[in-house]
Amino acid sequence: MREDRAQRTEDRGQSYEQRAMSRGVLQYAQECRGGDSVNRPELTEVSLRAEAIPKTSISNSSLIREGTKGGINTARRNMPLLSIFLLTTSLLTISTIHAQQTTIRSGEAEVRLAKGTIFFYQNEYSSAVHEYLKGIEADPNNIQLLLMLGRTYSRLNDYENAIKYVSRAYEINMMRVDVKKELARLYYKKRDYIQAKKLFGELLALNPEDFQPNYYIGLIFFKEGNFAPAKEFLTKALQVIPNPEGYYYLGVSYAKTREKEKARDALKKVMEIAPGSRTSELADAELKKLDERIWRAGVSAGVEYDSNVILLPDGMALPEEYAKKSDTRALLKGFAGITPLNLKSLELSLDYSLYQSLHFSLHDFNTQSHMARLSFLYKNLKQSGISTIFTLTPGLNYTLWKTSLESYMQKIYLNPSISIIETKNIVTLLNYTISLLDFKVEPEVSENDRDGLNHVVKLYQVIGGKRWAITPGLGFEANNAGVNYDYRGFSGELKVLAELFWDIKGNAIFGISYRNYFRHTESRRDTEIDAGVGLSKNFGKHLEVGLNGLLVRNNSISDYSYRRSVIGLYAGGRW
Repeated sequence: MREDRAQRTEDRGQSYEQRAMSRGVLQYAQECRGGDSVNRPELTEVSLRAEAIPKTSISNSSLIREGTKGGINTARRNMPLLSIFLLTTSLLTISTIHAQQTTIRSGEAEVRLAKGTIFFYQNEYSSAVHEYLKGIEADPNNIQLLLMLGRTYSRLNDYENAIKYVSRAYEINMMRVDVKKELARLYYKKRDYIQAKKLFGELLALNPEDFQPNYYIGLIFFKEGNFAPAKEFLTKALQVIPNPEGYYYLGVSYAKTREKEKARDALKKVMEIAPGSRTSELADAELKKLDERIWRAGVSAGVEYDSNVILLPDGMALPEEYAKKSDTRALLKGFAGITPLNLKSLELSLDYSLYQSLHFSLHDFNTQSHMARLSFLYKNLKQSGISTIFTLTPGLNYTLWKTSLESYMQKIYLNPSISIIETKNIVTLLNYTISLLDFKVEPEVSENDRDGLNHVVKLYQVIGGKRWAITPGLGFEANNAGVNYDYRGFSGELKVLAELFWDIKGNAIFGISYRNYFRHTESRRDTEIDAGVGLSKNFGKHLEVGLNGLLVRNNSISDYSYRRSVIGLYAGGRW
């Protein structure tokens, strides 16, 4: 009978131990204190002690006899030891479960890190972000996950989120040098140069010879226009890891401080290390600038045969009764210019050019033209990505020609344009010109009033390589003038440039245009097709000799329709 009761006591003890593990130590301790005695009157202090005793000891008759008063007092004296034992056991159990759960979460984070890194190096950044975020949900304090997520957002140019996650990694462990470097680099990319310089300065204090802090501090000083310290830090960085970008910035820094020979040496290093690269092209442009003067000038002379002398200098045709004769003419051209301001982003130039023709027979068609212009350039040049150059050019063109009309033309114009450098081989140009035309003619043809506003919009794309370039273009023109010279027109052209053989350069052009003189008294519509070719060769740096030819066919009303061929030879020099 006692053995059966002891067995039942043991069974109850086992079920209570299991309940202690699942419901917690505090509830179990309450039950040990008798909190459950109302519902379980059969629970005695003997059974509480029996819970801590192995099964083999329960059948011992001496333990059964502890149901007496002395046994009860003994059990009461041993109660604190039992509670400590149960508390320790439960805590160890909970700790084991927590460790198992942590291990599971850590394992999931590592799997997500591995998958995200595969996506990262395959340039699938959106998928990498997804994996890294899932990994951080499992393990929010995983520094490597936070670091890689920041780097991935950096590749997506999302520097806000990049800094957010790398900052979290840095807060967890400020002693991680790689995390601090990445955070400093991200501040540099975000153009927060104060924070970047502070962190790179701390890294430099740890290792004065470290490449990355020296390199980026040098770049920060360069972008701030402080070229003396930029040279110092870039030189130290390049002693550790030579690279084309570093030598480019070092060369430009030397150029800005007027150390031309050192600038040449650094820029030539770029072309040695990375020939044909975008950085190499920028270095080549800087080398040419070192040899440039702020002034420039040139002159050329030539002879030209024209089968149909009917055009005014601005390209407009005269009525048939005034010309349609062939002639040979001598040409003289000259130009001079100065660039008083040439900064990294801003350039200012002033230019003047002269054109003079002297006909052998048709002396009345001798023409003289003067043009002066001022050019403002804003340059946003980048080593990677799209670069742009914006140009604004106001100018004055004053042309005199001596025909039987004794006339001249004055043109005041404004020419804004933008060049978009998409890659090293593709450039798009958008050009707009608005001109105020003022023609002065004799009274007998005063009804041909051409005074007014002329608008021209042109779009070009230059596609080229080292030895060739192709330039297709489209244009629209609107001329608001008198009745007979009010027109709208469209044009298209294709230009080809190439280096041929023996350093000879060739060029070809094909164009077609259409003009509708919609207010003309005779419903005039002009369609013109022209094709031209040219060859040129340089002798040394300053002398150039060339040959060119042009064929033109214009279909219009009888007085204005014509065919024309022009061939010319010229020689010129520039400095």
